[in-house]
Amino acid sequence: MKVNLELVDFITKTNNITGCSFASIRNYTNSSGEVANHVINLGATLSGAKAKDLVTIKNANVSTLYTKFFKTNPNINFETFTKAFNELHDSFIKIGDKNLDGTEKKQSNYSFGQTNAYQIINPSVKVHIEKERLYIYALRVSKEILEYGEYKTTNKQAKTICKDFIKKELSFKSEKFVMYIVEKADIMNLAKTTFNGEELTINL
Repeated sequence: MKVNLELVDFITKTNNITGCSFASIRNYTNSSGEVANHVINLGATLSGAKAKDLVTIKNANVSTLYTKFFKTNPNINFETFTKAFNELHDSFIKIGDKNLDGTEKKQSNYSFGQTNAYQIINPSVKVHIEKERLYIYALRVSKEILEYGEYKTTNKQAKTICKDFIKKELSFKSEKFVMYIVEKADIMNLAKTTFNGEELTINL
């Protein structure tokens, strides 16, 4: 079954992406009501980013990081910070669909069913068949905010505060991947988009 969306130009040009492939998404409204223009790299992969992040955290010194962290968070001890650091490290061990030993990850019946619900355009772009909804998951290169939204504040646990600091301090590439969800009714709002410098038209 094929989805009833004629995303002709976008699909054609992104179907066989190799290397760095930049696109712009303009006037995108997220769940917080923020409206912004985004530049994304459709050629980057999350598994590749995690592999680089694993190297980064392996080369990082937890004591040096904590010394800097302690200046603004004196109430969180070194033991908690170290636990957060180790959990982040372990989260990068499994990459993509394979474990580091090269064996395949097991896929549950639920995840297999979810996979079959989509028409996969490329590793970064897919369309939900029944909902006719476009999903773009890509590395965000830059963002220009046009209208600020309403951002919810949450009370974070100590380890989460530690992890957020480490992610920012080490500039993890995987943290820059963003899911853009475009409803059928909103696709025309993205009609003026560009791919590798060339303007595209997305038609229904």
